[in-house]
Amino acid sequence: YWLLSLVCVKRICIADLSGIDPKVNIVTYVYKFIIQKVQNGDNNVEKIVKDKRIDDKTVSSENKISTLECYKMKTNISPGEIVELEYSIRDIVNVVNKLTYTVDLEHLNNSLATSSFLDSQTILNPQMTLLRWVFKPVISPRGILYLPKSMIVRALGALESVLWARGHKYLAILATSYSVSHESEMIISPVDSKMRISKELAAELDYLYPFTKPNLNKKLNIKGPSMVMESIDNLADEFMAVSWKPTCDVSMLQEVLGSSTRRVGIKPDIKTDLAKLVIELGNRSWI
Repeated sequence: YWLLSLVCVKRICIADLSGIDPKVNIVTYVYKFIIQKVQNGDNNVEKIVKDKRIDDKTVSSENKISTLECYKMKTNISPGEIVELEYSIRDIVNVVNKLTYTVDLEHLNNSLATSSFLDSQTILNPQMTLLRWVFKPVISPRGILYLPKSMIVRALGALESVLWARGHKYLAILATSYSVSHESEMIISPVDSKMRISKELAAELDYLYPFTKPNLNKKLNIKGPSMVMESIDNLADEFMAVSWKPTCDVSMLQEVLGSSTRRVGIKPDIKTDLAKLVIELGNRSWI
């Protein structure tokens, strides 16, 4: 079938079938092509691709395959899409203006400068979750994971400025904080992880995000757990799992914590702060 396809495409389709030129014979023309293909072993498609084995001693050193080449490279997104994601937040001032018009440019530059300390620190999941929530209008939440660390750090600095401008000042401080493991710097936060959100906020969350997990017990005709409430609980637990040291300006610490100490504890009502942020995001009332 392969040979027949070649004859049809490469010979018959371009051959002179008019018979005007006596020197051109279509039968001879096709015959020579077929003979050439049959006798030439290099044209056998079954032998074009050969499996290479690293331990095959009969293969020359030039044709041996490396261990890395044994595995196919697979990526979730193409390199072009990664470049597009990086370009979408390259102009950080434009990004901030898309999220809020109330930010002060001087405060933004100060936040970008102080948050640069995170270049030498490990960025944990709580900060990345806040970043994905707030930056969703300008970049895909999953796409943030493909950005280089330097761009993520700048985005966190912008996140601090945006949250501060929108009144979420405590979360703004946490957005650019980093975890500490030294016993002298660790703070045990007196927070009950089971603390509930007020009924008013819970009702508004349920209205904006009416998504629930399936109820495994089919005998009970009740709704499954709320996905948004579970997300808030998980994020609060992640913040409480470690101790935090802020990188923000001292004036911000004075205003929020009433102290300039470089240690911050988790507020007992952090779930309320997170719920208010999620409600504001759901109402799209950032501008």
